[in-house]
Amino acid sequence: LGLGQLRVVAGLHSVVATALGLGTQVGSVAKHLSQRNICVDLDSTGTGDLAQNVTTAGSDVTDNGAHVLIGNRGYSASHPKRTALFLLNNILGGPGMNSLLNVSLREKNGLVYMVESSAFSYTDSGVWSVYFGCEEGHVDRCRKLVLKLLNQLKEKRFSPMQLQAAQKQLIGQILIAGDNFESYALALGKTYAHQGKHRDVNQIISNIREVTADDLRDVAQDLFDEASLTTLIYK
Repeated sequence: LGLGQLRVVAGLHSVVATALGLGTQVGSVAKHLSQRNICVDLDSTGTGDLAQNVTTAGSDVTDNGAHVLIGNRGYSASHPKRTALFLLNNILGGPGMNSLLNVSLREKNGLVYMVESSAFSYTDSGVWSVYFGCEEGHVDRCRKLVLKLLNQLKEKRFSPMQLQAAQKQLIGQILIAGDNFESYALALGKTYAHQGKHRDVNQIISNIREVTADDLRDVAQDLFDEASLTTLIYK
C-alpha cells in the first residue's frame, strides 16, 4: 500500500488496524481490510469540532466496547525536541498510575478500561498518540476530557518540583527497563542500525535532566493543537 506504517492488532473480540501516512490511499486501506473480513466505515462521525479528522471503523464481531486513538505526527529520532516529547508523553499517559490520563479518565471518572499515550520515533518522522478503551456511550465524554488535558498542557508551565519529579520517574523507568536484557539488547541494535552509534544510557539520562518546563510547553503547543489531531474510533 505504500504506507508509512500499517499495524493490525487482534484481540479476542475485535481487530484494530491503524495506519500512518494515508494521504489519498484511504480507499486502498479499506479494500485491503475488507478482503480480510473487516468491515470499515470511513464516514466522519460526530458534530462540531469533534468531527474533524475522525474515522469510524468496525467489524462483524459483537463487542460492547469502543477503542479510540487520537494522535498526530511526532518527531524523528534525531529531532532536538524528541527527549522533551518522551518526557511529556510519560507525564500525560505513561505507565505510572499517576499519569494525567489515568487519573482523569480512570481514577476520577471511571470511564475507561485502559488509557495510555505513546510516542515512537523513526529515522525521518515519528508518531504520537493517545489510546483508550471504553463503553460506546462514553466515547464523546472521554474525548472531551482528553482534549481538555491536551489544551491544559499547551498553557501549563510545570514548577521546578513537578519537573524534577517527572524527570526522576522517567529515569527510574529507563533504569528498571535495563534489567530486561532482551529488550536492552534490541534497543542497542536498533540505535546502532539507525544512528550508527551505541546506546548511551548516561547520555539519555543527561538529556532528560536538561529538559526545561518551557521545552515541555513548546512540544505541547507544537503537537497538541486540536485542528491537527486525527481520531480513529473502532466500535
